[in-house]
Amino acid sequence: MKRAVLAAAALGALLVFLRQKPAPRPSSQAELPPPAPNRHPSSAAGRGQIAGHPSTVLAAAPESSARQIPKRGEPRAGFSAQTMTKEALLDDIFRSKNDNDPRLDSGFNDLSPETKTIFRLKYRRLPPERLNERGTIAYLLGKNLASPEDWAFLRELVVEPPCLSLADCAKEDAFAQARENTGDAVTLAYPALVALKQAQRVLENARSGGADRREALAVVRAAKGSRAPIVARTAAEINR
Repeated sequence: MKRAVLAAAALGALLVFLRQKPAPRPSSQAELPPPAPNRHPSSAAGRGQIAGHPSTVLAAAPESSARQIPKRGEPRAGFSAQTMTKEALLDDIFRSKNDNDPRLDSGFNDLSPETKTIFRLKYRRLPPERLNERGTIAYLLGKNLASPEDWAFLRELVVEPPCLSLADCAKEDAFAQARENTGDAVTLAYPALVALKQAQRVLENARSGGADRREALAVVRAAKGSRAPIVARTAAEINR
């Protein structure tokens, strides 16, 4: 289901920057970009570090007051049963590497604030090269937008520093310029594009309230300042 929902938008995202004239905005609800391939480099720099983002752009709400997510093997006392169940389910999906897992559409609805906090911390602990897993977390949290912290996280994602190569996000390789005209541009910006498309979904939903629409528009406006060209272009298309 997820792969079917996301596939069409990959082609759309590529066409935006392959054509000289912007493609017409579709009248139907925007779909998400396709999942990024799992790449697990053995010597990726910054493995396990939290990805930074420009402090001059809308930043995410701090998570310092939340309980810290335990590392593998640490006791999980203090977390609710729902949070532990949802995290275990997400880990199982990551291990399966099945982007079409139906549990992605049915198993993560109405997430609790605690579970969403844990997912945000989990996102930040993932190496930046784990684009598929990070994009999946962005997708799931984008389905559960209910608080200022939820929207702040989407704003954080759309202004993340660009990932420069699939092997190491911090290092540009010899094919970096050529990637602007290939599907790799979508892959490298996958988490940000997912966050942006979730904001677009809210804007195009006639039932969205005024507060949600303002928050979604703030995400789009922040994305227009992204240093990843495809993110900035996509945001401009949404906000034109």
